[in-house]
Amino acid sequence: MSPVGLPSTLLHVRYVADGEGRDPGPLELLKDAYGDPLGLAALASILIGLAVVAVVLPRLKTWDAWRLALTATMEDYRPFLPWILRLSAGIALVAAGVTRTWFVPHLDHGSRVVAILFLATGFGILVGVLVRPLALLAIALWGFAFAFLGTDLLYAAETVAALVALTALSAGSPSVDDIMARTMQGAPGPLSRLARLSRFLGPERDADLSDAYQDWMPFVLRVGLGVSLLAAGLGEKLLSPAAAFWTVDHYGLAFGPVTPALWVASAGFVEALIGLLLLVGLGTRPIAVAAFLVLTVTLFALPDDPVAAHVPLWGVASAVIVLGPGGWSLDARARRAAAS
Repeated sequence: MSPVGLPSTLLHVRYVADGEGRDPGPLELLKDAYGDPLGLAALASILIGLAVVAVVLPRLKTWDAWRLALTATMEDYRPFLPWILRLSAGIALVAAGVTRTWFVPHLDHGSRVVAILFLATGFGILVGVLVRPLALLAIALWGFAFAFLGTDLLYAAETVAALVALTALSAGSPSVDDIMARTMQGAPGPLSRLARLSRFLGPERDADLSDAYQDWMPFVLRVGLGVSLLAAGLGEKLLSPAAAFWTVDHYGLAFGPVTPALWVASAGFVEALIGLLLLVGLGTRPIAVAAFLVLTVTLFALPDDPVAAHVPLWGVASAVIVLGPGGWSLDARARRAAAS
C-alpha cells in the first residue's frame, strides 16, 4: 500500500462480485452463447428489432413533429443542467469518501486524507459552493488515480464528464454561490469581497454558452457516458467475463433456456452497443433513454449493487437527453445532409 492508499496491484473485481466464475475467452463465450438455435434466435431478434426501429421510426409522419417538440421542450430544461450534474457528481464523490474508494466501488485506498478530500469536494459540489475549483480538484484526483490504477478508472468516465461540464456551467441555481452573489452585493467589508468571489466563481447568470451547449458539452457528456458503458460491456463481460459469470450464478439471473453464457454475452453486447452509439452520436436521445433503462433494470436485478455508483450514470444520461447529440455527432451530420 502506498502512502496515499493506492493498492499495490490492479484489482479486477467488480461492484458486486465477491469471486469469479468461468472465464472463457471471447470466442469461446460467443460460441457458448450463440452456438445453438436459441442463442442465434436471441441475437437475430435483437438485430432485427434494432433494424426495424432504425428504418421505420424516421419514416413515421409524426416522428419529425414529435422530435421537434421534444427538442423545444428540452431547451426549457437546460437551466436545470448544473443542478443535475452537481447532484450526480457530488453524490458519487461523497460515496467515494465514505467508502474510501477511488471513484468506483472496487478500487479502495484506505487513506483518511484522500477520503476527506473526496468528502469535502463532494459536499461542496452538492451544495453549490466554489463549484468550479472543486470540480477541477476532483478531475485532478481522478487523473492522479488513473495514472496509478489505469483503465479501471474508465468505469467513472461519466463522473469526469459531469465535472468537466461543471467547470463551464458553474453552480447554477439553486446553490450557495448563487445565493451569495445575489444577497451580498451591497454588504460591507469582507462580505462584499466574498460576493465578488462568488460572482467570479459562479455568476448569477452564466454567460451565453450556446456554443458549448451545441458542440463540446454534449460531446463530452456523450463520450463520458459512452466510454463507461462500453467499458462495462467489453471489460466486464465480453472480454473478461469471470466476474459476470459469478454474478449470474450468485443472483440466479439465468432461467429456463437462457444460459449464463447467453445472459453474459447479450448483456455485454447491449451495453457495448449503447456505449458505441453514444460515442458517435447516433440516435442519441433514444439511446440515452435506453441507457437509463438498462441502469434501472440493473439496480433491481442486483440488490447488492451500490446505488451511488450509478447516480452519475443516471445524471449524465439525463443531461444527454436534455442536450441531445450536439454538433459533433452523426445525428447532426445526418440532419445537415438532409437539409442540403
